[in-house]
Amino acid sequence: MTSQVADYRFTSHGWNARTPRQQARVHTYKGAYVSITSLCNTDICTYCYARDQKTEHHTMPLTLFSEVLDMLQDVSDFPEVYLVGGEPTIVPDLPGYIGEIERRGWSTTVYTNGGFNAKRRDVLLNSPAVTRMSFHYDELLFERYAWLRPRWRENLAAMAETCETSVIGVIDGPDFPFTELVDLAAEHGASFTWIFSTPTSGGTPFLGLHAMRELGPAVQRMLLHAEERGVQTSPDLPVPLCIFEPDFLERYAEKFALVRRCKPFAYFHVDGRVSYCTAMPVFTAPRPQSGAELATVIEAHRAQDAELKQRPSFPECVTCEMHLKQKCQGGCMTYKVYQEEKPNNVVAVDILPTAPADYQA
Repeated sequence: MTSQVADYRFTSHGWNARTPRQQARVHTYKGAYVSITSLCNTDICTYCYARDQKTEHHTMPLTLFSEVLDMLQDVSDFPEVYLVGGEPTIVPDLPGYIGEIERRGWSTTVYTNGGFNAKRRDVLLNSPAVTRMSFHYDELLFERYAWLRPRWRENLAAMAETCETSVIGVIDGPDFPFTELVDLAAEHGASFTWIFSTPTSGGTPFLGLHAMRELGPAVQRMLLHAEERGVQTSPDLPVPLCIFEPDFLERYAEKFALVRRCKPFAYFHVDGRVSYCTAMPVFTAPRPQSGAELATVIEAHRAQDAELKQRPSFPECVTCEMHLKQKCQGGCMTYKVYQEEKPNNVVAVDILPTAPADYQA
């Protein structure tokens, strides 16, 4: 017996896309994120969630990657894996990792800074498993590395010929190129994914609620510009709905997929540990040894998710009707765990003791 659940991959910018699931299995929501390396060929993004998660061994062994896919195949109805890092395209045996996905008839979304060379681009182009590529855009990278911008554009154009592509940008302040990134996505027939810079376990700079509210009008103009250019767009993570004008939200909430609520997924670190999400290793379980153990981990993380959703992200959320009706979770769930706002919106890490005692941060 099957049922339908919401699917928030690139093709689901909005509420129309559904994916089937078998009720007897543990559903991992939108596939699993696997960090096949914690290393990066740039490693300067100020809001990187992965920098503080580096371990003694920086790359997931191919044998472990195969075991991870086997466990996922045991518990999930969603035949997709998201390759993240670090920068996943720098692993020495990239064809081996892609081949493990191909062998199972699965597909993959690769999150990249777009700096890979022509040889690695050919690996991605020639694999039927690579169905989606998400290109991270950051002016800081282009300013620091002169070679990156032309290669980024060349790779985006090439990959757009064979798979679904998305430009993803992290809004970190009023200087963010709101409409320019929409135009860039339109130029290459790509989707546009956006998110506000959020707190992480690594103490990265982030935007508080008041800063997000100030940028609300700019975000609305960005989304309307995307509609004019025919660019599909969606936030990569939930955002506080109070940053939008009520009339705008009522008219465009579904079209721009603005009403979003995180659900826990399986995020594998390079050493096989499993976290609730990429940015919150405080909810981390030891490396599972079987599909049954992985299923238990996923269910435990779902229990934590239910508890977190009851907690307000900001003081303003306490009396907010949208929060009380559980329509809005106040933005990224990491605000509920790591937030301590300062005047300059820089986070001071304070990991709350909410994880089960047998979990390790």
